[in-house]
Amino acid sequence: MGCGNKAELKRTENFISVFTVAWPDAVDFAYAYSLLTQYRFTTGLSIPDCLIAAQTINQSAVLFSFNIKHFRVIQGLDVQQPYLR
Repeated sequence: MGCGNKAELKRTENFISVFTVAWPDAVDFAYAYSLLTQYRFTTGLSIPDCLIAAQTINQSAVLFSFNIKHFRVIQGLDVQQPYLR
């Protein structure tokens, strides 16, 4: 998780506990693999990026990210910047 100690881990767990976790399923993984084979060598999209995109598309959701440039190439993915920095 990127936590440096137990106190940071506890704060992170407390923060995350208010959210509903949507675990990827087999359909998400299969679609992520398809995205990876399509975009990896042309855009540099990583495995986690492809899984995030696949799950977002499969759930008809919006992906809020500051990494819009990375995700913009994926057809059918609604990606938006969450707020102006």
